[in-house]
Amino acid sequence: MIVVQAEDFDVGRELEKLSDGNHTIGGVSCFVGLVRDMAGDSPITAMTLEHYPEMTEKALAEIEAEARDRW
Repeated sequence: MIVVQAEDFDVGRELEKLSDGNHTIGGVSCFVGLVRDMAGDSPITAMTLEHYPEMTEKALAEIEAEARDRW
């Protein structure tokens, strides 16, 4: 399942939904990053991720398909 969204989400809840009733999962990897609050002398007020949604979702779907094939 691939979801690209702007809204906040609970990583723990997403992992629960992924593994709920699925005892074949052997491992899950998750990366959570933080943005520093300063850039030189200027405070950071926002972070924007620019992407082309169709291209992003297509690339993520290809990665997911390869992972499913391999593991």
